[in-house]
Amino acid sequence: MIRKLFIIISLLLFTGHCFSDDYPKYKDRIPYKDDTTLVKLIQALPPMSSMLLPQVKVIPTNAAKWFKGFKNGPGRRNYGNKMVYAPERKTALYCGANHGVPHIFNDAWEYHLGSNTWILLSPPDGGNHHMFGKARINVIRGRDKDGTNKKFVTEWYKKNIVFEDGYLQTRHNHGPIYPRHTWDGLSYDPVKKRMLWAVLDKSSDKRQLEMLSEYAKATGKNFETLKKGFKKGSSLYMFEPALGRWFRQLGEGSKPRLFHMGGALIYIPHLKKSIWYAPVENLQCLATTRKRISGKHLKQMEGLILLVLPRRGLLLLQRCRWLTVQSIKK
Repeated sequence: MIRKLFIIISLLLFTGHCFSDDYPKYKDRIPYKDDTTLVKLIQALPPMSSMLLPQVKVIPTNAAKWFKGFKNGPGRRNYGNKMVYAPERKTALYCGANHGVPHIFNDAWEYHLGSNTWILLSPPDGGNHHMFGKARINVIRGRDKDGTNKKFVTEWYKKNIVFEDGYLQTRHNHGPIYPRHTWDGLSYDPVKKRMLWAVLDKSSDKRQLEMLSEYAKATGKNFETLKKGFKKGSSLYMFEPALGRWFRQLGEGSKPRLFHMGGALIYIPHLKKSIWYAPVENLQCLATTRKRISGKHLKQMEGLILLVLPRRGLLLLQRCRWLTVQSIKK
């Protein structure tokens, strides 16, 4: 078993996706030019109908160098089931890791419907987060008799991680380390012009300090010195498309426990804030009202829904109608 693990880790050290080696200089590409023929087809799509979009385009054209599947965009990921609209960019932003392939990434994308194009805003940074997580757990649990896991973790910290702005982050896009499982923990704040991502964690500050100690040992730095520069925060990360980088939410105030994978992050326009809703131990807990809901409280909405199909980068566009409940006074 140890020999098998050693072979796997050795192969990954040489063939894994070490994305940081040639990380590109960021350039914001908006505005994007519409494909007039495609726009006319979309505008002509009647309600409750669908259309299969043409083969998607990807920017940059060499996105597959970061991961071969990127030739068709980010792909379907079960750590991220939601795209969020950025009105001033006329695009939908997306991020999320995955159980399968691609695996644990902290990349960021946006999709421009008018030209049917995926744009890679931030390539994944930090190499193979999945193998780092597995090797780290093996070291913590004493499953590392020959030291291969510890060696992998040490080299990974040295190559991919820096301590800046008061927290540990990946070297180039300043993103989260080993992002956890979330489905709908994504929103976009049009005031701050940032995408918000609930990177699930039981205790973000505690975990950061544990990893800061490991980072200090790996890089030969003094933990107590680093600790003095540590800033408390949450595991909410914010991506700013104009800068092409992530920021961690910092501050001493009270924060929700971002741990429930079924939680949802939703932007409320009239509040100009995002709210975090999560079931408690998978039990539904919703705010209710005693007021009867009648037709006057309902409003018909119409919009477009985009479905990413499993293969070949194809997208299915649906024009749907639904009813939504308007504000109800108690």
